[in-house]
Amino acid sequence: MNDNNSLLLQSPPTYEQPILKTMPLREQPAYRVTQDATACNQTELLAALIGGQKQIEIAQDLLAHFGDDIRRIYQAHPQELAKVKGSAIHDEIFHKAGKGFFRNTNNAGGIEGGMTNGDPIVLRAALKPLASLRKPLKSVNIGTKEEMTADIVRSDVCPVASAAVIGEAVTAVVLAQATQEKFGGDSVREMADNLTRYKEHILKY
Repeated sequence: MNDNNSLLLQSPPTYEQPILKTMPLREQPAYRVTQDATACNQTELLAALIGGQKQIEIAQDLLAHFGDDIRRIYQAHPQELAKVKGSAIHDEIFHKAGKGFFRNTNNAGGIEGGMTNGDPIVLRAALKPLASLRKPLKSVNIGTKEEMTADIVRSDVCPVASAAVIGEAVTAVVLAQATQEKFGGDSVREMADNLTRYKEHILKY
């Protein structure tokens, strides 16, 4: 038997299950957030917003890129949305020939039911100030153990402008990975062709 035939007898490859599928219901992000959001970590909060089978993996990728400076990542305007009725905040769906399905508002932030809906994906993030403040906080000298104030080593205290650029870039990387998983292909051209056919299919639905 040659090598080619021997390959046919090998067991089919096993694919890694999404983390969500291996978790009991009470440990899944969406359930934990509805029970007590304050007790959830950043991965759980973000995963619950993303939804879908790979919500945990995508959340972990995003947080790995953003780093520990991101204290909270959330979608749209949750604090403001919580103050109004659902009928006033849900995005109504419309349809028009040649345009397909669309919404006039994007309060959901571009994600519904764990899937993007065609609207821009909106993420908001809050950053803590840098540790070096113009008004130094109290600290302790490691050598003498005596109380001191922290040194002023830089003039900027919040990297919001630069973090916004970085945040958009790393989010694009994660979305590109999800796009490749959906549309596949050995080249950008093949992926673009698959995307074009998908859009044509949606318009004809």
